[in-house]
Amino acid sequence: MYVLSRYILKEFIRLFLLVLGIFVFIYLLVDFFEKIDNFLEVNLPASAILNYFVYKIPLIISQMEPVAVLMAGVLTISLLIRGNEMLAMKSIGRNLFQTTKPIFWAAFLLSVLLFQIKEGVVPLTMVKTNFIWDVQVKKKQPKGFLGKDKFWFKGESAIYSIGHFSPDRKVLRDIEIFVFEQDFYPKKIIYAREARWTDHSWLFKEGRLKTLDSDGSYKIIPFDEQLINLAERPADFREMTKKADEMGFEELSAYIRKLKHQGQDTTPYRVDLQARLAYPLLGPILLLLGIPALFWRRLKSSIALGISLGMFLVFVVWITWNFSLTMGRAGLLPPVVAAWLPLMLFGALGASGWRAVWQ
Repeated sequence: MYVLSRYILKEFIRLFLLVLGIFVFIYLLVDFFEKIDNFLEVNLPASAILNYFVYKIPLIISQMEPVAVLMAGVLTISLLIRGNEMLAMKSIGRNLFQTTKPIFWAAFLLSVLLFQIKEGVVPLTMVKTNFIWDVQVKKKQPKGFLGKDKFWFKGESAIYSIGHFSPDRKVLRDIEIFVFEQDFYPKKIIYAREARWTDHSWLFKEGRLKTLDSDGSYKIIPFDEQLINLAERPADFREMTKKADEMGFEELSAYIRKLKHQGQDTTPYRVDLQARLAYPLLGPILLLLGIPALFWRRLKSSIALGISLGMFLVFVVWITWNFSLTMGRAGLLPPVVAAWLPLMLFGALGASGWRAVWQ
C-alpha cells in the first residue's frame, strides 16, 4: 500500500509542477506582449524588464496554485482510470479514498506553502514590481515615504505629515502641514484632526493654525472648522495609500487595527485579510469537487473531457469567489462570510459528489 501511495504522490507532484510551469509561462507571455510597448516607449533596460517579470513570478504562483492542484489531481486520476490502474487497485481492496488520500495530503501541504509564499515573499516582490511599473515605466516620481506611524509627503510648497488618507472619501486624518517660503522657513503650520476635500479647497476640522508674524514669532489660532487653500489635491496623495498586496498578513492586520482606531471603514481590508486565509484552501476544495465528477460515465475514459471539466470548475469557482469578495467589499456581506462562503458552498457540493461515488 505504501508503494502505491508513493507512486500516486510522485505522479501528482510531477503533474502539478508541469501544469504550474505551463500556467506561469502563459501568464508571463501574455503579460509580456501586453506591456512590451510600454517598456520600449521609455527605453527601459533589459535588466529592468527581466526583473519586473522575475519579481512577478511569486504572485503568479500564488494565484495559479489552486488551479494547478485541481488540474494535477484530475490528470493523475484520469491517467489511473485510463490505464486500468484504478480497477486493479479496486480489485485488491483499495477504495477511492485510499487512492486519493496522498493527493489530498499533498494539496493541504501545498496550501500551507502557498500561505507562506503569500505572507513572506509576495509582499516584498510586489513592492519591487510596482516600483518598476509606477516609477520607471509610468514616470510617477515618489513624493513621499512611510514612516513608523505616518506618511510624509512633499508638496509644491509644503511638507505633510499624515496619519491616514482615505482616497474614496477624500479625507486626510491626523495632519501636520508645514507651508514654506522661498527661504525654506515655515510661514504657516497647520495641525488638524481631519481635512476633507470640498471641490476647491480643504475643510480642516478641530485644529490650530500657526502663522508667522513680522517679528519672527508665531501666532496660534485654534479653530473648529476652517477652509484652507492648498496646492495639493486628493489625487496627489493617492500614492501614499499602501496596496494590500504589498502587505503581509501581520502588517495588514496591524493596518486594519490602526484604521479602526482612527474611526475609518476597514471593510475592504478585512475582506482581503479573510481572503488571505481562505484562498490557499481553494486547491483542496477544487479537488474535493473535481475528482468525484471524473467517475461520471462519460468522463471515465476521456482525459480531454476530464481536463475540460477541470477548467469549467475553475471558471465557476473563480467567478463565485470574486463575486463574493466584491459583495463583501461593498458591505453587502460580512468579511468572514464573503471569503469563506464559496469554500463552504463548493465543499458541500464536493462532499455530496463523494457520497454519490461511494454508493
